[in-house]
Amino acid sequence: RTDRRVEFSAIDSVVHVNNALYAAYIEQDLWDALTAHGWLLDPFARGPRLRLRRHDIEYFEAALYGDRLTGSVWVTEILPDGFRCEHVLRREGHRLLHARSEWHWLGEALPESLRRAAGALAGKAR
Repeated sequence: RTDRRVEFSAIDSVVHVNNALYAAYIEQDLWDALTAHGWLLDPFARGPRLRLRRHDIEYFEAALYGDRLTGSVWVTEILPDGFRCEHVLRREGHRLLHARSEWHWLGEALPESLRRAAGALAGKAR
């Protein structure tokens, strides 16, 4: 779970959060959740990395400047080379968006620490 405030720089010409920033919010929620469960992301590492394959985002309400948002993420399926997860973004308990995403490891095998962190987000100890 993460908490954030919508900054002015996130607002687009129709006075709500830009769609690209919603994607950045849910991606950051995932990075934070994986890190909280033991996977150490090295943004400077060369070589194999975790990559987003796709997002499917359903919008319910717009987030506005100054809103306090709460993000939640959980893993729904662990794949041999990645995982699928779901995300919810809320304002004062009201759902603003629901998203599904799929992530793949671009390397030989999913690192054990990443597999364990994803398993913890799936509610499975691995």
